[in-house]
Amino acid sequence: MEALPVRSMEAGVPEAWSPQQVLDQVRRIQDVMKIAMKEDEHYGVIPGTKKPSLLKPGAEKLCLTFRFGPEYEVLPSSRFDDAFIIYDIRCRLIHIPTGTLVGTGLGSCNSREEKYRWRTSARKCPECQAETIIKGKDEFGGGWLCYKKKGGCGAKFEAGDARVTEQKEGRILNDNPWDQANTIEKMVCKRALVAAVLNATAASDIFTQDLEDAHETSPPLVTPAVDRPTPPRAPTVPPPPPSPTPSQTDDSPAIVTIANVTVKTGKTGDKEWTRYSIITEAGVIYSTFDKALAERAKGVKGYEVALSWERSGKYLNCTEIEPTEHGPIVVEPAGMSPGEPGPEELVPF
Repeated sequence: MEALPVRSMEAGVPEAWSPQQVLDQVRRIQDVMKIAMKEDEHYGVIPGTKKPSLLKPGAEKLCLTFRFGPEYEVLPSSRFDDAFIIYDIRCRLIHIPTGTLVGTGLGSCNSREEKYRWRTSARKCPECQAETIIKGKDEFGGGWLCYKKKGGCGAKFEAGDARVTEQKEGRILNDNPWDQANTIEKMVCKRALVAAVLNATAASDIFTQDLEDAHETSPPLVTPAVDRPTPPRAPTVPPPPPSPTPSQTDDSPAIVTIANVTVKTGKTGDKEWTRYSIITEAGVIYSTFDKALAERAKGVKGYEVALSWERSGKYLNCTEIEPTEHGPIVVEPAGMSPGEPGPEELVPF
């Protein structure tokens, strides 16, 4: 990847910078970060990392500061066919007043990445075609029901009705990547832009890009230190997955595969707390303060489960975890005791 140092565009200024000029450059970026940027909008910290991650709005703010104009080039390694899409793009940053190239960055995105390869499918009602089919309770005759509270028509179907039972549900392969071609193109341009800005401004000691995409589904939980004390924050969790089923509501469980469970302890005033983060394979994070529920999630890592959740503002809280027909039997752990306070960072649970 080609990377040119940021330098003054004024005539007569030497190509090489003095140590003081380098320090001035760092201070300028830090000042922009403190005064003109907002956490979780322009930058943020991914759970388990220490360095803030530069987001696309933050990269655009630095382009405005240094008067950079991005140009994008689709590279020959890109591929577009019915089964697979991959974009490889180079972003070139041009100093607008002089037309000088100041830095480049590469980005890549393809339709087999986790967030684009899969889609969530739910059983549709044979009558109204809404994805609102639920299992009927035995005391009401069993079978299947098109649930009115989810927007269904209320129709009932026999337990063995093939129109319902033969439908696939849960996470399935996305067989039409072209539905997401525009999203993939925008993502790769964002990645290339962030890489170019970090190269051109030499700001990798302040920001990182490695986990920047996680902010698409998981807002940062940790406040980075930017020359000011960081008070303890109330536990937060990210919004729901980027592509939930259209009919999903707060009272319907999400069919997910649990990838990891982490724990963080802290203190607000005189009150100590322990928060557990349940991370799915799609990168979505659900929170709970219930250690027993976290132990249950830990016990079914790698399996498909039905995770019940409720919304708290723009965040999600896990309320229950139950097995699906493809998952294991969830066994309640015995002898649970309150979590002991630990260091102020996320650690594997």
